[in-house]
Amino acid sequence: MGDLGNNGDSRHIAGGTSYYQVLPVMSFHLTARERSLLNMLCIGQTIKEMADYFEVSETCIRNCFDRIRIKFRVKSRVELAVRAVREGIV
Repeated sequence: MGDLGNNGDSRHIAGGTSYYQVLPVMSFHLTARERSLLNMLCIGQTIKEMADYFEVSETCIRNCFDRIRIKFRVKSRVELAVRAVREGIV
């Protein structure tokens, strides 16, 4: 099926490579706030604690994480934390 892997799984492209691994994370620019949020996420701070620290709404923090997740090509904050640690960002 075109760009899909042999098993038809939409998470893979030709050759069996996961589309999550196509672009390395280090090729993406992260702002200072995004890096701070990743560090806070990895040490277990809640969205509320992050919002209080930056004096913004919880919605603002969630939106920022949505943008970071798009850059990292992951679906959840848990995946985001794991990938940030694996890539040596935090």
